[in-house]
Amino acid sequence: MIGLPGNMIETPKSCKDGLFGEWQTFPGPGMILSMRTRGQKSSLLILAMTALACSRAMFALFDDPEGPNLLVVIGMAAVIYLLSSAVYLSKRLSRRLQGFKRSSAAIFIQIFVAAAFYLGLR
Repeated sequence: MIGLPGNMIETPKSCKDGLFGEWQTFPGPGMILSMRTRGQKSSLLILAMTALACSRAMFALFDDPEGPNLLVVIGMAAVIYLLSSAVYLSKRLSRRLQGFKRSSAAIFIQIFVAAAFYLGLR
């Protein structure tokens, strides 16, 4: 039996897999942890994509006839991503914000950092 206090759920210990004929055990309480890390990985992937978009937009605003250099855009995206992921993964923020609010706060931090770098480099 697994579950939270007051919410006990009976789960089987193993099942017969029809494809290979082997016995496999269920993950049990670790399944909840696995679901949390999958959600966190997808949030970090979204942060990486928005960091790249913010970096690209920042360098697109500069008046350069050749356009933004790909290496510079990726380097700035890495800086923006590292700053926002440090804030996203911090314990202080995770106690106050959960789920969508936490991801939104990290994206707003990315926009703020990109705007600060643009104004500083302009």
